[in-house]
Amino acid sequence: MVLRSAPVNGAVHIPLAELPQRFDEIRKDRPVLVYCAHGTRANHAASFLMQECGFRAVFPTTNRDSAQQIVQQVKAHADQDRQLVMSRFYRTIL
Repeated sequence: MVLRSAPVNGAVHIPLAELPQRFDEIRKDRPVLVYCAHGTRANHAASFLMQECGFRAVFPTTNRDSAQQIVQQVKAHADQDRQLVMSRFYRTIL
């Protein structure tokens, strides 16, 4: 995968093919937002992280812009439970 735009602030770029070897670069104790250009790879990555790696809060989204919107909303509501906020805005944007 080629990065066509700057990543969302704080994002870790891990191509889907490298995820089985690099998932330990992602913190399990925080919600994880996974995005790609159209959402297909993000869905595969989210499934892998939850089913194979034991992640509990993984949210796939369709593209960088929707990911950025979610991140901005989470930051704006940082005093609330982050997982709850992420779930609410994830449904709103998609």
